[in-house]
Amino acid sequence: MAHIENLQGLIAQSLLLAAFAIVSAIFCRCFYRIYLHPLSSVPGPKLAACTSLWLAYHTYIGDECTVVCDLHRKYGAVLRVAPNDVDIADKDALEPIYIARGGFPKTPAYSKFDIDGHTTIFSSLTLPERATRAKAVAPLFSTASIRSSQEALREVFDDFAKRLQAEARTGRPVNVLNVTRAMAIDAVTTYLFHERYGAITEKTESMSASPFVDSFAGVGAFFNIVPGKIGDFVMEVIERWSTTKNVEQSHGLIDQYNRRLIQTAIPKSGSYQSRLLEKSTIAQSQIELKDVCFAGTDSTGMNTATILWYLAKHPE
Repeated sequence: MAHIENLQGLIAQSLLLAAFAIVSAIFCRCFYRIYLHPLSSVPGPKLAACTSLWLAYHTYIGDECTVVCDLHRKYGAVLRVAPNDVDIADKDALEPIYIARGGFPKTPAYSKFDIDGHTTIFSSLTLPERATRAKAVAPLFSTASIRSSQEALREVFDDFAKRLQAEARTGRPVNVLNVTRAMAIDAVTTYLFHERYGAITEKTESMSASPFVDSFAGVGAFFNIVPGKIGDFVMEVIERWSTTKNVEQSHGLIDQYNRRLIQTAIPKSGSYQSRLLEKSTIAQSQIELKDVCFAGTDSTGMNTATILWYLAKHPE
């Protein structure tokens, strides 16, 4: 009996020591990050300085932009939002961070946007990783190049306006995001790929590429989860759990469309795919096309839908 009591006492003592060690480690880590860390002089919430979970939480629930914007009003243009992350609200920071010498290296979190195990121009972390591909397509993003395609783009925008007018005449609520996404993917594919996707003319309640876009946009909710193997495992579980038949079909349509673009690419035509194929493999080029279909549709579609929503709410 005495032996059992001694064993129980030893276990209890060990648990207390373990708990004390954990608490001490957390305290020391937070103390270092708040007062001794190289970023300790950058203003921001103490909790954000202690742990990246603060930023991950706000990213997940979808109010990161609102919260960070409010904090900028309180702390100023330079804000510490995580132990190793600084948010800058100053237009003068754009040039050195994103443009000069190819921009800063990206954080490992961007690897969450790899597609089918391949890094893309967007998800590559350093300039050398993406330089060859990025250089091949860079001329397409010049102002002069875009202006030269005004006629083709104007046709897309005319069809977009007609689609909005037609849906408005039904008297039923209009899914504006669905229509703006259709416009966005048609515009980006018309200009970059020289072959329009055809989403605006689809006679379906939901645009065929929307589940594909949603599946990638959903990654953003977990963007600030810890990178590395743990983060990769979490993302894999989430992806398997959230994949539905509609998502698989939508991805299949995009893959089929991109394969056709690669197979029919005309050398020296100036299209996105022809430029990529000069510097990259067929598989990598197809992945890049898939990335463009997502990126061009998501950002342009969401921003245009937001503008239309505010115009409808405030017609004056």
